[in-house]
Amino acid sequence: PLAVTLSDGSVVTLQPGSRVSYATAFGPLRQVFLLGDAHFAVRKDARHPFVVYANGVVARVVGTQFWVRAQTSAVTVEVTSGCVAVSKVRDARQALAQPPPDVVLLANQRAVYSAPDDRLAKSLVANPQPVAEASEVGTTEATATVHYVHQPVSKIFQEWKIL
Repeated sequence: PLAVTLSDGSVVTLQPGSRVSYATAFGPLRQVFLLGDAHFAVRKDARHPFVVYANGVVARVVGTQFWVRAQTSAVTVEVTSGCVAVSKVRDARQALAQPPPDVVLLANQRAVYSAPDDRLAKSLVANPQPVAEASEVGTTEATATVHYVHQPVSKIFQEWKIL
């Protein structure tokens, strides 16, 4: 594996035989193009979403950790922490138009896109890992960090208008 630190401080860990393309300086969108498998540790920046393009799939995040495994006929996105919005796209114009997500993934969830079927399926990862009891939920410079302990996820989603 090869760790690549991007200009925003995010780290992409490429697996053998994988490639990533990106601009040396990011604009309003932090865009990355992936061929193969990589783990992403994205530095949080609410004003500049981080977008990964891989074989007909777009993964959009603000700050989180996740895997993207882009093979010829399938793309898998697995979230290790945080939240990732995943959309399937048919062409570059649609990708740049920022389509609404087809699925929203949280820790221990994955989405698998099958190119031959043009199908995106959401499920749990094979080996779910424990999630910390007190979790940090999205923050911007204008708000404080919020911690939730023993709260139903539905209440948190409703409060943050996630779903």
